[in-house]
Amino acid sequence: SININRVKFKDVSLIFDDRSTQMYSRIDSLNLDLKAFLSEDIADLRMKTSCKNILFWQEGNLLVKRLRFGLQTGMRLDRDSMLYVLDKAVMRVNRMKFGVGGRLQADSLNHLLDVDLTFGIKVPSLKTLLDLVPETVLKHDENVTVSGEVLCRGTLKGKYGKDRVPVLDARFKINEGSVKYEGMPYSLDKLDVDLEGVVDLQKEQPSFLKLNRFYVKGTD
Repeated sequence: SININRVKFKDVSLIFDDRSTQMYSRIDSLNLDLKAFLSEDIADLRMKTSCKNILFWQEGNLLVKRLRFGLQTGMRLDRDSMLYVLDKAVMRVNRMKFGVGGRLQADSLNHLLDVDLTFGIKVPSLKTLLDLVPETVLKHDENVTVSGEVLCRGTLKGKYGKDRVPVLDARFKINEGSVKYEGMPYSLDKLDVDLEGVVDLQKEQPSFLKLNRFYVKGTD
């Protein structure tokens, strides 16, 4: 067996520059704290990593800038039962927070993967979400004020394999959304959305999309 008590990096800078493909990437202030135990039967990993800025250029286009990233997770694999447990996996991108936990179990006889995952996403502001879109795709306007909280949570359960896809059950919300342009007489003062649905591609249960609430208020 192998027991890694601790591997730690602090304030590491990484640069990738491939001129043949016109690709450039830089990661600033990368931190890593890792612990692991590996044996014939069990693999256990605990990891925490973060960086202050990720920059990515391709073919002269700035696709990613000022992106802060963090990940904290625990993972455990039982090789005998082929059970993979994902515990306390939390990822942060700028001010957005993603969380996922649950278990995956391989069925080698039928070439399937049994999936049972719960996930959640929290975006404190619609502007945070829009800022991730590259300016080559969506031009950022400094004269617009965007606000509103975005929430999404759900589960992914079932078999994954050839012609098999797990069932997605999710709920999506926008709370207190608004869009206001400086100097413009019109604005979107309030947007509330509450949407839920189930997608079962195997058609073992009905798939549906339900709009619980949709409220829009503009300038009078």
